[in-house]
Amino acid sequence: MVSEEARKVYDVREVIRRIADGSRFLELSERWARNMVTGFGRIDGRPVGFVANQPRYLGGVIDSAASEKAARFVRHSTAAVAARNGSIDELLEPAETRDRLAWALATLEPS
Repeated sequence: MVSEEARKVYDVREVIRRIADGSRFLELSERWARNMVTGFGRIDGRPVGFVANQPRYLGGVIDSAASEKAARFVRHSTAAVAARNGSIDELLEPAETRDRLAWALATLEPS
């Protein structure tokens, strides 16, 4: 998955998919700040948010756009949990995932 060679590039999405239940990972804003990956998945049945720098773009360097993307993801995820009384389970139901997270996609994209 991740090479022992420091200079060998890997795709962090593959790492996330191997960690996430059923290899399911809903990535948000995949075209903005590609050196940062943000999204939702589950580990041992529990909903989680993923934030990881992506070595395939800019060597994984966290620039201002990447840090803004990560900060917005954390801020909006926290707001979503608070709005749902502490649970994001509803946000991750497969039938309506894209619809329920449309607000997050819209607000995470730079204006």
